Amino acid sequence: MKRSRSAPPGEVVLEGFVLRRYQRDDAPALAVAVGESLEHLRPWMPWIALEPTTLEEREELLKRWDRDWAEGTQYSYGMFEGARVVGGAGLMRRIGKDALEIGYWVHPAFIGRGFATRAAGALTTLGLSLPGVTRVEIHHDKANVASGRVPLKLGFEMVAEQPDKISAPGETGLSCVWRMDRASWQQGPRDTSARERGLAEARDSSLSVGPPVFPFRLPRPRPLVVDRCRQSSTAPFWNATGAASCPGARPPGTSRSTTAWFLLRKVARQSSPTWRGSVTTTTS
Repeated sequence: MKRSRSAPPGEVVLEGFVLRRYQRDDAPALAVAVGESLEHLRPWMPWIALEPTTLEEREELLKRWDRDWAEGTQYSYGMFEGARVVGGAGLMRRIGKDALEIGYWVHPAFIGRGFATRAAGALTTLGLSLPGVTRVEIHHDKANVASGRVPLKLGFEMVAEQPDKISAPGETGLSCVWRMDRASWQQGPRDTSARERGLAEARDSSLSVGPPVFPFRLPRPRPLVVDRCRQSSTAPFWNATGAASCPGARPPGTSRSTTAWFLLRKVARQSSPTWRGSVTTTTS
């Protein structure tokens, strides 16, 4: 199925796992992950009430996600450690024409490792790079404290607590709404404490884009160093590395966290259909 030019990439490589679009042959691995996570997710996820489902039903679900992707209404990703599904995340167009909502879940064996935060951070960057999208939001029930830590670490602003329908056993009916707009995301957290607390866990260790291609132009930014270039079948491939592999390359007076935000900002702000690339940030 062809990807529209306004769709996000199908794969993002993060520290510890790969965030990629589900394929139809992922149905068995997804079934195992959901089956092992039922009690962990039941208090918060309404769709758990439909479990267990048959393999055929899950394959139909993946087909529906394919249609949603093509139509631009929802972009569903799995978190993969090798062939194993360790969680899921997505971007959903259900809160306005200029906005996307981020959702996520993590297998109980992998909680506490920053997977949800890194996935949500990557999706924030990708979502805000899509044409017409000016803000992204994360919604969670007030009682779901673990989910609330994700937008807090990423520097989102909580803009509302609003009544919501109770659709899962653990919910209180009060939804917390966290928001990030494009300008704020490009600037990074507003205060140093948020930057150091959130970026240490939230930033991507890498953003590697392969087919389908995320279109952007990554120039040779000073003081970053382009350490290798290879010719692909369709376009040059650049890998720009920051302070981790180029000691002393950070701008004077900036921290490694600032360098990470600088790199992510380059990805979000530059656009060209002829370039594909890999961005590696520091992980102090």
